[in-house]
Amino acid sequence: MGNFLSRKENHSLETYIYHTRTQFMDLNDDCLRMILSLVTVIDLCSLLELAQISSNIRLKEITTEIFKRKHKICNLNEEVGYVDEAKRLFTNFGPLISVLTAKYAAVDSTPILKLIILFCSETLKSLKIRKFYLKDFEAKSHFHDLETLDMTEFHVEGDSTDLFAHCTSLIALFVDAKIPKEAVLQHTFPKLELLVLSWESEMCTSFISRHKNLQSLALTRRSHLALLPVIADNCPDMTTLWLQCGYNVENEIADNSISRMKNLKELRIIGSPNPLIFIRQLSQLSLKLLIVELSYFCQDMTSALTQLKYLERLGIIRCENFEDVNSIAELPQLSQLQIHFLENVDFDLVHIVGRLNNLELLHLRLPTDFVIDEIMYSRIIDARSKALHCALHIDCNEIKTTFPSCSN
Repeated sequence: MGNFLSRKENHSLETYIYHTRTQFMDLNDDCLRMILSLVTVIDLCSLLELAQISSNIRLKEITTEIFKRKHKICNLNEEVGYVDEAKRLFTNFGPLISVLTAKYAAVDSTPILKLIILFCSETLKSLKIRKFYLKDFEAKSHFHDLETLDMTEFHVEGDSTDLFAHCTSLIALFVDAKIPKEAVLQHTFPKLELLVLSWESEMCTSFISRHKNLQSLALTRRSHLALLPVIADNCPDMTTLWLQCGYNVENEIADNSISRMKNLKELRIIGSPNPLIFIRQLSQLSLKLLIVELSYFCQDMTSALTQLKYLERLGIIRCENFEDVNSIAELPQLSQLQIHFLENVDFDLVHIVGRLNNLELLHLRLPTDFVIDEIMYSRIIDARSKALHCALHIDCNEIKTTFPSCSN
C-alpha cells in the first residue's frame, strides 16, 4: 500500500505492532476504516483482491464500504494512470461507481470505454466522457439508469451509434458539435428535461419535437433561432432558455414564439444585435432571470425592461453605458444585478445603490481597477438608509464588500 501515514505515525504503529504482535486484521473495524480511508483506489483494489483470495468476508465488506463512501464519484484520470489499472478498478468496483468522469486520447480510449460498458453501464447515474473513440461495438441494452450524459469529442461509428439508445432514465444531456448526430438525434429519451446542443437547427427539429418534457434548453448556434417556434409548440414546460445569436445578423427572427412560453422563468440572450425584439415578448411572462448582451439603453429598451415586474435577477453583458438607473429601480422584485462593462464607463455607484433599495447582490466587471475606499463605503451606507431588510454584497472585479442592513 501507499505511504499514507507520516513517518512519526508509521513508527508509532510499527512499534505498537511489534510489542503487541498485533496483526493487521486484529485491528477493530473502526481502525481498519480509518486506515483504508487513507489509501489509494489501487490499494483498495489490492485489498479486495486479497480478501477474495483469502475468503476474508470482513476485509471485503470494509473495503467495499470505504469505496462506496469515498469513490462512488470517480474521476478516472485522477484515480488511475494505465489501462491495466483501470481494468482492476472496474473489475473490482465498477458496479459501485455512480458518477464517472473520463477523458482519454482517441487512440487509447476504446479499451477503457469497453470496460465502462461492461462493468458500469447498468448502475451509472452520471457519465461525462471526452475524447473517446468507439467503432463497431455491438451495442446492446445499456445505461438504463443513466440520468446525466455529457459528451465532448466522442467519436462513434457503425453499430456503436446505438450505444445510448436505451437511456430511458436520462434527464440531462450535454453534447457538442463534434459528436456524430446519429449517436443522439435518432434516439428518444422519454424523461429528458435539460438539453445543451450545438448542431445546426435542421438536425434538431424532430428531436426537440419528440421531447415534450424539456424544461431547460441551451442553443449555442445562430441557426437555432429557427427552433423557437418548435420549442414553443412542443415544450410547454420550458422554464430556462439560453440563446446564442449571431453578432453580424441584420435581421433576427421576430415572431412571438418566446411570448408563448408561458412557464419561462430564465432567459439568456447573447450575441443578438437587436435583443429588444426578444425582450418585448416578455411582458406577459413571470420571468425571474434575464441575462442579455446589451451595449446601450435606448428609450424603447428602458420601456421594455420596466414591464418585467417579476424579475429578480438582471444581468447586462458588454455594457457601454449605464445611466438610466431609474428605469431599473421600477422593478419591484429585483434583488440581484450583474453588469459587465466592455470599456471604461462613467457610472455613479452610490446613485445605483441608493436607487435600488431591494438589491442584495451587485456583481460588477470593469476593464480597470475600481476600489471601494472608506469614503465611498460611508457614502454607500448613507445612500442605503431606506434598505431596512437586507444586506448588500458587492463583487467588483472579484473583490467582495458587504454592507449590513440598516436595521443592524
